[in-house]
Amino acid sequence: MNISDISKKFSADMKHDILMSHFPCYDNLINESEVIIMEYEAALQKLFRDIGNSGIMVLSTCSGDRVTSRPMSVVVIDGRFYFQTDETYLKYRQLTDNPHIALSIKNYSVEGIARDIGKPSENAEFMSAMTTHFPSAVSRWSALPSERVIEVSPTLIRSWIYENDVPFMEHFDFTKQIYIRERML
Repeated sequence: MNISDISKKFSADMKHDILMSHFPCYDNLINESEVIIMEYEAALQKLFRDIGNSGIMVLSTCSGDRVTSRPMSVVVIDGRFYFQTDETYLKYRQLTDNPHIALSIKNYSVEGIARDIGKPSENAEFMSAMTTHFPSAVSRWSALPSERVIEVSPTLIRSWIYENDVPFMEHFDFTKQIYIRERML
């Protein structure tokens, strides 16, 4: 079954309601025939296959009027993103002040909510994934007394894709559990 076939499962009214909830100016901006709504679970499986189990991702945090970004070693476990950091660092202070963060990897922009889930030694699954993908980070940082594991629950992931040189924006809404692919030209 291709994406167009999956999109046909949604009634016209349902498609209109979904588009209106994501694009308030929908009537002025979007040609409904050029937006595909795919079954969320199928789209999500493809998304995480493409993102992979780990990567160097850019983490952006914000507190007050200051936004900062830096590359991080990140692992993906069960649809959530994990990294470690020292509780004395600026990024830790920023994400505890404001848990709304962003990650970027490949062609994906991830918005999510961050939370401290404890020390690396208290998180076996995290340590196993980090040891597999970033062994030098584990040996350098994980045993430090002020090191913390941060879990990011995604709320929205966006990406650009091209099919036959035609650009599309993908929207993975984790709150509403829907996927939309919008033609951009």
